[in-house]
Amino acid sequence: AVADSLLKQFDYQYVEETCSKFIQIPQDAPNYNREEWRRIEVPTLIIANKVDLLHPYRYGKLLSNYINNSVFREVPSKTISKELHQVRSKEVINEFLRSHYSEAFI
Repeated sequence: AVADSLLKQFDYQYVEETCSKFIQIPQDAPNYNREEWRRIEVPTLIIANKVDLLHPYRYGKLLSNYINNSVFREVPSKTISKELHQVRSKEVINEFLRSHYSEAFI
């Protein structure tokens, strides 16, 4: 399933843009110093799944271990079910916002 998902990226109508994403993603990080992640003080929601190669599950877990006020949630992959991914992602985000922010802001 993971390999099929990755290969489908190259069937995409805009394959050239997709290809450049794969080159840029590994370099696209705001900070590689994990100890500095501990300085993040705002509530942080980290969403991951075990199928997404571009946003690895283990990296999400790693972030959640270093960011003190973080919440880690796993959601189904879009490659398994786009509808379930959307529904569950919205639920997780709404749950996070309700637990950390006033209803007036949601």
